[in-house]
Amino acid sequence: MRKAIDKANCTEIGYVKKTHGVKGEVQIVFQEGLDELIEGLDYLFFDVEGLLVPFFIDSIFSIGPNSAILQFETLRSKEKAAAFAGCKLFIETEAFDDSDVEFSPQLLKGFVLIDQHRKERGTITAVDDYGGNMVFTVGKGRNELLVPFHDDLLLEFDPRKKKIVMQCPEGL
Repeated sequence: MRKAIDKANCTEIGYVKKTHGVKGEVQIVFQEGLDELIEGLDYLFFDVEGLLVPFFIDSIFSIGPNSAILQFETLRSKEKAAAFAGCKLFIETEAFDDSDVEFSPQLLKGFVLIDQHRKERGTITAVDDYGGNMVFTVGKGRNELLVPFHDDLLLEFDPRKKKIVMQCPEGL
């Protein structure tokens, strides 16, 4: 029996934007700076109804710093490929260990934010740049917090456990 891929061991890197051509190719959009890493992968995980499903890559053609056209082994028609438009893409977090990928704050989506008092504040759902000021959107249940981020506030960073510990402003 096969077991499901644990999302906790994976990192969201982008999404399927649209189909390309008539043979099942798709255009993907991913976080800038990951092109070389993606070109070296054998597969990507698609988020299909909350489960991560591996799709094996036949070919890849880069069309910019954060976009590429991919052909997958099991997607051989435009109709099949169209079903995955908008689908989130993941890779195993350990793939970053062996690469020279530059850190991008966007890679923190899905990480758990813990404050200086070791209180879990929630999961980072978005990373935004407001005029040079980095801000995390952190969700916990129905609540959302906007938490300013700066390197000086970072206390711990554990990519394997997908957690970040930082000095949070008083009153959050």
